[in-house]
Amino acid sequence: MKIIKTPYRRNAFSASVSLAALGLACAAHAQAPATAQPAPAAQTGDVEAIVVTAQFREQAAKDVPMAIKAFSGQTLERFDLRSWEDIASLTPGVLIQQQNDSSPSYVVRGIEAPTADAASEPGISIFVNGVDSSRTKGSLTELFDIDRLEIARGPQSTLFGRGAAVGAFAIHTRMADLNQSEAQFEGEVGNYKAYSATAILNAPLVDDKLAARVAVRRREREGYAENLADPGHKLNDDDLWAGRVSLRWRPVEDLTFDLVGAYQRDQDGDTVAKAIALPSPGGDTSAFSDAAQNPMENRFDREVSSLTLLGEWRKGDWTINSVTGWRKIDFDNGWDPDGTSYKFLYGREDQREESASQEIRFAFDDGGRVRTQFGGSWFRDVVHDGLTLGVNEQYLVGGFPAKLTPVPAIPVGGGVVIPVSERIDSLKRIDSKRVSASLYGNVSFDLTPRLTAELGVRQNWDDADLAASTSVKSRDGRAPIAVPNGLLGNSRGKVFTTSGQFDYFTPRLALVFKATPDVNLYGSIAKGVRGGYPQINITNPTPSTVLATPTTVKAETIWSYELGAKGRAPITGGSFDVSAFYYDYTNFQTLSLDITQGTVNAGSAKAWGVEASYDQRLTDTLRLFAGYNFLHTEYEQFRDKVGSTVYDLSGNRFRLAPENTFSVGADYTQPISATLEGYVRGTYAYRSAYFFNSDNLPSEQQKAFGLLNLRAGLAAPGGRWSVEAYGANLLDKDWVRDMGNAGKSFGVPTAIRADPRFVGVRLTVRR
Repeated sequence: MKIIKTPYRRNAFSASVSLAALGLACAAHAQAPATAQPAPAAQTGDVEAIVVTAQFREQAAKDVPMAIKAFSGQTLERFDLRSWEDIASLTPGVLIQQQNDSSPSYVVRGIEAPTADAASEPGISIFVNGVDSSRTKGSLTELFDIDRLEIARGPQSTLFGRGAAVGAFAIHTRMADLNQSEAQFEGEVGNYKAYSATAILNAPLVDDKLAARVAVRRREREGYAENLADPGHKLNDDDLWAGRVSLRWRPVEDLTFDLVGAYQRDQDGDTVAKAIALPSPGGDTSAFSDAAQNPMENRFDREVSSLTLLGEWRKGDWTINSVTGWRKIDFDNGWDPDGTSYKFLYGREDQREESASQEIRFAFDDGGRVRTQFGGSWFRDVVHDGLTLGVNEQYLVGGFPAKLTPVPAIPVGGGVVIPVSERIDSLKRIDSKRVSASLYGNVSFDLTPRLTAELGVRQNWDDADLAASTSVKSRDGRAPIAVPNGLLGNSRGKVFTTSGQFDYFTPRLALVFKATPDVNLYGSIAKGVRGGYPQINITNPTPSTVLATPTTVKAETIWSYELGAKGRAPITGGSFDVSAFYYDYTNFQTLSLDITQGTVNAGSAKAWGVEASYDQRLTDTLRLFAGYNFLHTEYEQFRDKVGSTVYDLSGNRFRLAPENTFSVGADYTQPISATLEGYVRGTYAYRSAYFFNSDNLPSEQQKAFGLLNLRAGLAAPGGRWSVEAYGANLLDKDWVRDMGNAGKSFGVPTAIRADPRFVGVRLTVRR
């Protein structure tokens, strides 16, 4: 066995940005009150106006002992923040890699929740209206008609529940208004033949008792990269339908129900994943020039359906909330793993998921020294996943990619030759079921008028069942030679099963000290756990035998230590938020360099950093905001095995973890007349260099870069209508979303190009 020591490579020092919270702030997750109403948009420096419910009760943001970031629906619309990548670039310590609508990676303070397979557990929770939507094939949903979006950084397992080991995101859509009619239309046109149309209608049906709200969106754009191997077929296009219907019923004053049904379908074309080490005929290895990819079987089709029932009952000093959810995901994707026009590798994945959940929460607050919240939740997730990897043995036998000539047949003597297959498919089928239950509680106690203690605990019980099988199929009838049992093993018709129980306890202790009426200091210690899960590795020691080895990815444990200060700056009056954190990891879960291995435990790792944000209204017409994050990450013990070679990655940085990020932004509005105003809004977000893989190869590194977004327009006071011109990535900066990918395991790493400059015009009309 060969062991290779890779050097520890530090990124060059540079900076990056994040946007301070604008407008409504609410940093709860799924367990924020289901019917919480938006607070008025906060003026810069008016810290008291920012209301959050991260601890299941309404508080000023400065009173909450955790790093939180929130965007109001108004802010999302004013800056047209539709992309999760844009939102992450304005949030200190957060990076979101959005390869396509089904393959995001969420990174909080350097810790990644990568694309989940059928069994793996998320490390960052995504909640939509209180329902766990963390399975990555369905976690990215369209951000339109949003009430607020909240991001909590750091271990949130105690308050936020399963999958919130390093952070939690919460999306709250706008609910039906019982007393006010509303109609809104928004249309956009832009380059690359882009267009988008959104319509929203709210109608009270019975005054103060029953109302309905409908929101629909259609969006389409042609691809911005050419495929030279398939003339006329462009890559990285966009094709979306999305709709949502909400009903609100208030039978009595203190009881409210919300029923929300949502549907989204994405039918994008091919994603550009271009080979960066092997040029196709007539092409090159630049990630930013036209690609030449094998177009065979490439497609993308995803449907996400959900139904949510929220209930809230207020009785004196008590509040009882119920969150019931159902989600279904249907997904089918074919792609070119090697990123060349050579018909070498083929990839396809189809996944079907159905989940159901129920949560009951109780909260008590009589205005005294003690407040308490407690409850329980249940979650069931069933996933059927099929992964197909096809390989052309004629190229494999010929020594691809070192040699580019296929070998159609192999002579065996006596004039006899054995034909070599052009397509051997390996299929791995996984069926996973996970049932999770938890009980939790949180107590806030005022030790003195200036010092408050927060204590929270959660106990989780998870049962996971897994069934796996593999098969091999020749597409041309020629028996496999180089891979007789395929790339993923051959179970020869057998289905193997395994199971596991993963119980864990997550405590949290925090102190908040009121240093002045406008400034709070806090400190916290929290334990986060990313659940473990079972796996089955199917191999064939001999051509006729099958070996199924059940293994367990161990639960990842995180101890977090954080100090922070929040409030209103004494001299300028602007709002600020500063925090310093240290993470200590055991059994760190990360992606293996070997695609067939999936997630592995890295042993131990550590991360520490500093975050800061500031928001200041300089005049009645001008608002400025800025943010900064410094992050140091390091694998302390990590050996990753690829075949018979073990790579010692100890000392390397985490993937997708830039050392410095910062952002700045401005919102300027100037009245022109009594019926007209003009505005300019812009943001600039910067990231220092970072690696795409844990081996920290310089050839698979994103260099430091910054993105400028700008929009300018005219509007009627009060927002009755507006028209604007916009530019996203206005400087047309070249950058990539990912490098390496599936082709790397076969000597053909690929790069996924990010969006170029988008420009267009947006019209909004409200009534």
